[in-house]
Amino acid sequence: MRLEGLLSDDQLLDVIKNICDGDEWIYEDLEEKKEELLRGVELKERLKHIYESIKSWKEKFGTLSKHTVFVFVDSVSDPSALKIYDTRSLGCGTSLTPPRWKIYKRELKGKL
Repeated sequence: MRLEGLLSDDQLLDVIKNICDGDEWIYEDLEEKKEELLRGVELKERLKHIYESIKSWKEKFGTLSKHTVFVFVDSVSDPSALKIYDTRSLGCGTSLTPPRWKIYKRELKGKL
């Protein structure tokens, strides 16, 4: 599955709007080694928190470009999978470290 980086942090708000409240999602926090099953409405709240964190990082770290991409999604208008990186990924050259979060619809388990 091909994921594309969001060129604007505000595009994550569009992704959030396009998540159906009743859909089931797998939310993996790879740093904390936790996996949860969330309904769309719960996922929206988590993503809003991540959105605020990204905005905070860009304000806090003076060397961080406003155009740094942290969020990758398969489709903004009909999302089914996201990979989200954090500041640990910065300065890694040509390859990204594993994402901080992997978020995908339940039916994609084992395929992402």
